[in-house]
This record gives sequence, C-alpha cells and structure tokens, in this order.
Amino acid sequence: MRPIRVLHILSDFEFGGAQQVVLDIVTNLDRTRFEPHVCCLRGGGALTSRLDEHRIPHHVAYFASRLSPLGLWRLRGLLRELSIDIAHTHLRRANLSGRLAAVLAGTPVVIAHAHDTHEDGNRYRWLGRWLAQRTDAFLCVSDAVADAQARRLGLARDRFTTLYNFLDPSAYRSPLAAELAKGDLGLDMGNPAVGIVGRLSPVKNHALFLEAAFQLNQRRPDVQYVIVGDGPLRDELRARVRRLGMGHRVRFTGFHHDLAPVYRALDCLVLTSDSEGLGKVLLEAQAAGVPAVARAVGGVPEALAGGGGLLVDQATPEALAHAIEEALSPQTARRLREQMPANLARFDAARQITVLEDLYETACRAKGLVQA
Repeated sequence: MRPIRVLHILSDFEFGGAQQVVLDIVTNLDRTRFEPHVCCLRGGGALTSRLDEHRIPHHVAYFASRLSPLGLWRLRGLLRELSIDIAHTHLRRANLSGRLAAVLAGTPVVIAHAHDTHEDGNRYRWLGRWLAQRTDAFLCVSDAVADAQARRLGLARDRFTTLYNFLDPSAYRSPLAAELAKGDLGLDMGNPAVGIVGRLSPVKNHALFLEAAFQLNQRRPDVQYVIVGDGPLRDELRARVRRLGMGHRVRFTGFHHDLAPVYRALDCLVLTSDSEGLGKVLLEAQAAGVPAVARAVGGVPEALAGGGGLLVDQATPEALAHAIEEALSPQTARRLREQMPANLARFDAARQITVLEDLYETACRAKGLVQA
C-alpha cells in the first residue's frame, strides 16, 4: 500500500514562521507512511530551496485573489492529479482558499492549521463557517489559538488539537565565540546586545522595541540593539531610529537564513508583537541559551510556561525596558538559562510529530483510506 499523500498548502514560500513550521513537519514525517508535498498560492520564495534540499516536491497554484476562480481550478486540478489524501492548509488565506479547493476536488481529508489569533473580519466569516463543517480536523499552534478559533467558529473546543511548534535545539547552537558573533554583526564585542528577530511588519511592533531601547539607553548606554529581519517597515523603522538619536546603538542586519550565529551574539531576545500564535523565536533563542523578554499576548505565555524568559503584561516602553534590564542582570540571566532545558522538552520534535501522525492516520482511517 502506498504512503498517505499529504499536500501542505501555504499562501507563499517567502520564509516566515508558518513556512518554518511546514518545513519542520514535512522533513520529520515518517516517509515510509507519508508522502509530503507543498503548494503555495502566490509564487516562489526562499522556502523552495530548503524543500529542494530535502527532496520535498513543491508546486504553485497561482491565485490572483483570495477566491480566484482560476486559482481554485488550478488547485483543484493539482489535488486530483496528485491523488492527495490529505489537504493540510496553513494561515488564513490558504485555510480559506485551500480548503475550498479541497472540497471541490473531493479530497478525502481536509485539515486546517491556525498559526495566530488574528481576526479575518466579517467578509469571509460565512465561508469559514461553511468550510468548518467540511473540515475533518483543526490544528492550532497553541491553546490560546485553539480557544480563539473555537469561539470564532462557534464550534466545540474538543474539535481543536494543539500542535506546538517544535525544533531541533542543536540547529540553533553555534560554536562561534559570543564576542566573534557580535563582531560579525557589526556590534561592539565587549557590550551586551539585545535583539528582535522577525519580519519588519506592523504586527511585530518594532516601534515599541525601539522606544524601550531609547528608555533603557538613559540608564544603560552600554547596551546595543540589533534588528534582524526585513519587511515593508524597514525604511520607516530606520527613520524612527534617526529621530530617536539611536543610530549609533541600533543595527539593522536584514534577513538571516542561519540564525544560530545571530542568537550567539545576543544577550537577550525581545518579542514585542501585538499578536502571536506561539512565538517560535522564543524557543529558538532558548535553544541557543538566550534569555527572552516578551509581551504576554496570544500563545506567548505557553511558550515560556516552563521558564526561560520574562513576560511583560503592559505594552509600554517603560515596562519593557525594565524587563530587559532585569533579564540582562547576571543573576536573572543565570536563573532563566537553568530553566531552558525543561521548558524546551515540551517542544520536542518526536513528541509533536507523533501527535500529528496519529491525527493523520485517525482521519484517514475514518474515511476508509487505511485499515483499522
């Protein structure tokens, strides 16, 4: 009997949190039991080369708009051509378009994977509720996301399974000396570095990070700041740095494919997002031994439930600056690092992949695709 064919459907292949989750999933699935494919709806991106490295087939079913009739026809055809058993969709756009195409194609199993707590407005709510009745399973990256999805769709909470993002801790450990890592990023080797890692987009609220840096700079002028990532707010954030007079203390590095050396250069990671499904960068930083400071939004408290970082309830520069200063103190940093191994054990790849593979097989068994 051939392996179960799974098509993961994403909005695009530009590398971000959801794309990393998909890559983690398809590279960890048991290939004797599952045959993974990946499809995007809006052209190529950096994920394609990573999929090629692992010999994961990838496809494009271009959508000119979210519910493009031609795009739906293309994706419906791809699902049928590949004889896909499971359509596993990710993020709001693909969760809508991908599931609709899968229903039209008669794909046996349809799974929707929610990565954040964002509302999608009322425009497509009717379609989302219609598709919910035709969805075999819902996956969410945290309990917070699962709770939000259940409320939004008016469904029983037990229909939603939490599948935590997972990682291989060894991938984020760099043999590079911390001082050399700082030098490679253009930072002062002898001073502490505080960083934020993520796409330069509004939801990440880099402005709050910069305002907190400005506050802390009054007390700790030795601290330097690094913004890792790229995105539509790049020029606006650079202008804000100039207005704050912080150009000598803030460095923009752009996008980094390999984050291990970046984390090695940091003494503290900060996450200031207005909304987060889980906050995988918090797990990555802990794998590299970097204490974190994060706003207590969405699934972030779950990511730090076992320690390894400080939560900030107030979205003010003063509160954030105080938490960063505390995380940089040797005693607090040592305590947070001691907590990291136990916290990371909750996000073990083998544990989470077992949850997913069991869900796949249960859903396929219910449709008669595999024997009981």
